[in-house]
Amino acid sequence: QARFQRLTEEAAQRWYGKVSEMMNKIYLEDFPVEGLVIGGPALSKTEFLESKEIDYRLREKVIGVFDVGYTGKVGIRELLERAQDKLADFELVKERVLMQKFMEHLGKDTGLATYGEKQVKDALEKAAVEIVLISEDVDRVSMEIKCDGCDYSTTESVRTKDYNEFFKKLSDRNCPQCNESKLFIEKESDLITELNELAENTGARLEVISTAHEDGAMLYGAFGGIAAILRYKLYDGY
Repeated sequence: QARFQRLTEEAAQRWYGKVSEMMNKIYLEDFPVEGLVIGGPALSKTEFLESKEIDYRLREKVIGVFDVGYTGKVGIRELLERAQDKLADFELVKERVLMQKFMEHLGKDTGLATYGEKQVKDALEKAAVEIVLISEDVDRVSMEIKCDGCDYSTTESVRTKDYNEFFKKLSDRNCPQCNESKLFIEKESDLITELNELAENTGARLEVISTAHEDGAMLYGAFGGIAAILRYKLYDGY
């Protein structure tokens, strides 16, 4: 009996070691994460966390440990259900930290914060953005507008609810460059999708900020729902 128990424990430790090595590679090198939730039956999850092979940097990212009775996809769904409150709190904390970082740069006038659709797009096109902050309440359509008679091109955005009215007025506008031909919409997309594509193309990341907390409400109310933390100053003496 004792020998069987010892063999079982040794097999479990070998398994914990293999999983730890995979976690270290995947979550620190391949797909770095900001937080982890751990689930498992009875004492197994605690024994796993005590494994010496788990990198200390991952151990510091554990935000919750939960009892889970199943394995496979069913077990993952159960873990996510049990961890949803912790995950929600973690997201809110992360969002508030980002907003506070943005406000700190803005308050100290470091030149590493900007806001407004035009300003953020300009910074993205210059690959100067580290993080785009966009409110979950931003509901706008971004359009590429061209002239059918010359090479004029511009981009504009309107609130989704105002799109139909904008489209009607556009048909009555003459091109500001040739002043003869009419303008038309070449391409359109929702603003969040457009900003996310720009961010991905320049190595930045986009974070959607909830309005459920004070900092998120301020992003939408005071800054138009669009802001960015920059990698470097765009203008000397900013």
